[in-house]
Amino acid sequence: SSFHHRGAKTEKSLDERLPFTFRDGGPGEQYWRFGNYQLNHETLYLAVKLMDHYLSRIETNQEFLQLVGCTAMLIASKFEERIPPSIDEFLYICDGAYKHSQLIRMEASILHVLNYDINIPVPYNFLRRYAKCVGANMETLTLARYFCELSLQNMVFLPVRGSLLASACLLVALVTKDLGGWTPILQFHSSYAVGDLAPVVRQLHNMLSKPSDSVLDAIRSKYFDSVFFEVAKTPTVDLKKLEQFL
Repeated sequence: SSFHHRGAKTEKSLDERLPFTFRDGGPGEQYWRFGNYQLNHETLYLAVKLMDHYLSRIETNQEFLQLVGCTAMLIASKFEERIPPSIDEFLYICDGAYKHSQLIRMEASILHVLNYDINIPVPYNFLRRYAKCVGANMETLTLARYFCELSLQNMVFLPVRGSLLASACLLVALVTKDLGGWTPILQFHSSYAVGDLAPVVRQLHNMLSKPSDSVLDAIRSKYFDSVFFEVAKTPTVDLKKLEQFL
């Protein structure tokens, strides 16, 4: 069978769309690999974007989805990291399912299909800037980053621009922490009025209100750690309260 996610008529989690990729070695699996390779968060975000852009243009057999995901992480690592993991390390992540030559060919295919345009804006970078504009502390910024990483699992956020998604995540975090809403300073620096954020904010709240998917608990487990201020334990803000700021 082949995969072409832009043609999907229903919105499901990425795990449902990418059973091999996100369970068995694509970008989702890398959450557990970050500690070993000390990769930047930007690398994960870029890898997901590269995979999304590639699969939106090329139909791919399901048996090669893991290869696409792993290769996207390889390209993102080369772009973002000072010392990226080697090709052999990525092949190890795939448990020997693919050969060195296959990974090289997939890398060439992805770069060719994307016309080497891989400098894709990711929400992680916008979040840092917007949080600094309002003097948000690290706990609030981490909460917004938590929301942002969770959104990587959900197809509904794929067409949302990185800057808009970052803005919506920060707004939800600010309201959750009782720090107010969208300010004129944030509107100036982001170019988004609160009305622009409202649809995405509601989608984020809907995502946060759903029961946790045990298969995709890597992100939640990560943010339960004290290093990340245990923000995953933060109760989801009440929708009525959130609506007051929209």
